Amino acid sequence: DSGGPRVRVISGIDLTSTVQTDIANFFAYEFTFRGGVNVGAGEFTGDSFSDIITGAGNGGGPVVKIFDGQTRSLISSYFAYDGNFRGGVFVAVGDVDGVNGVDVVTGTGPGGGPNVRVFNRATNTQTASFFAYSSTLRGGVRVATADLDANGTTDILTGAGPGGPSNVRVFTATGASNGADFQPFDAAYTGGVFVG
Repeated sequence: DSGGPRVRVISGIDLTSTVQTDIANFFAYEFTFRGGVNVGAGEFTGDSFSDIITGAGNGGGPVVKIFDGQTRSLISSYFAYDGNFRGGVFVAVGDVDGVNGVDVVTGTGPGGGPNVRVFNRATNTQTASFFAYSSTLRGGVRVATADLDANGTTDILTGAGPGGPSNVRVFTATGASNGADFQPFDAAYTGGVFVG
């Protein structure tokens, strides 16, 4: 949580080389911010190139930004939660509702309740909001997407933040459980779980 909000995309062609090629290298937020940045990728513009989605890290407002994957120009920017919240925001991308391409899935950073939200990619409007764990927890919630049951619809994976149970839970686009709920670590561990 002490790095700047720098996004760096490295070419996969020369990963084993001593010198890597940057495809992108930029600051998603004010460069003096030291809370880091959460990132994801998805196709938003219809040009068949992945675009870059970012969420401000801990200490920043819950600002989601989407950048064009080719030009790095800002496509959209919005608050996923109350603008006064300073825990940052986790982001993921997936077609969770099966309509009109990818959606944006967000989770609160540290200090927030485990509130997961889904946003329409075209309008940035919220289409779903639910608590993945007890609303009294204040460690936030980490999010990811994947079609775990191979039914053609992307599921929402959640990991509880610090202070809560080490559960991973899986939900549909509306916040209904798909039945998956397990502890990947010892039940006594309360340090939080990242999913991806």
